[in-house]
Amino acid sequence: MNDLERKGSVKDIIKREQELLDEGRPEKEILQLLEDEFEEKRIEKVGEENNSNEPNPNCPECKSKNVAWIFYGYPGDMEWYLEAIAKKEIAPGGCTVTDHDPKWRCNDCYHGWRKRDDD
Repeated sequence: MNDLERKGSVKDIIKREQELLDEGRPEKEILQLLEDEFEEKRIEKVGEENNSNEPNPNCPECKSKNVAWIFYGYPGDMEWYLEAIAKKEIAPGGCTVTDHDPKWRCNDCYHGWRKRDDD
């Protein structure tokens, strides 16, 4: 899933922009509202991906249950991102993404495994 799909389709963005224009909102306020609304949707989507019905797997190397989903890309909400890292809910994966990146990282032995989903 690409970034636009994650935030909402272009049609959704244009539709919401037109609603805000029809309400007589100033352009600067519209841009901020659109950014905030679609960033919230992106964070919800990331949460859904991370908190799916599938439980976190055990580490195949050390068998630990202390594993984290690897977050790739630049976070839109830095406060959430840093808090999730501190809680070891996610592991930072960086902004450079390849076809061979792992999806999970062990917080104990730092082993990474399983191919990440194509976003």
